Order: sequence, then C-alpha cells, then structure tokens
Amino acid sequence: MPEKQPYNNRPLAVVEFLMLKINPHSNWNARLLALLAKHADVPQARVGFPPAWQDDPFWKAPVAGGQT
Repeated sequence: MPEKQPYNNRPLAVVEFLMLKINPHSNWNARLLALLAKHADVPQARVGFPPAWQDDPFWKAPVAGGQT
C-alpha cells in the first residue's frame, strides 16, 4: 500500500475553522482561493496542498451566513 502524503495545508484549514468561529460571515476561504488562483504559477504541492484539495468538502462548504 502506498504511503499517504502528509497534508501540510493543515494550518490553513485551522485558520479557516477559527475564522468561521470568530466571524461566521467571514469570506477568508474565498480570498484564499482567489489568492491561489492569482498565483497559479506557484506549484500548490510545494505549498503543501495535496492533488485535488479544492474538491475536499471542507473547502467547498458554504460559509455561515450564505457568503463564500
């Protein structure tokens, strides 16, 4: 069985979780996604994101209050 790659983007997931606790209407995740899209030339694997990380339900979950 292949060894799983560690998810080094956990700090960003923690920030997202805390932002939603502090401000349920935060759109921090949308700004993060926009920043990553703006710098698409940066290999996301080097930043610690696994392949297809955007498809994880955590990052697709609607933000409380209806904002994303």
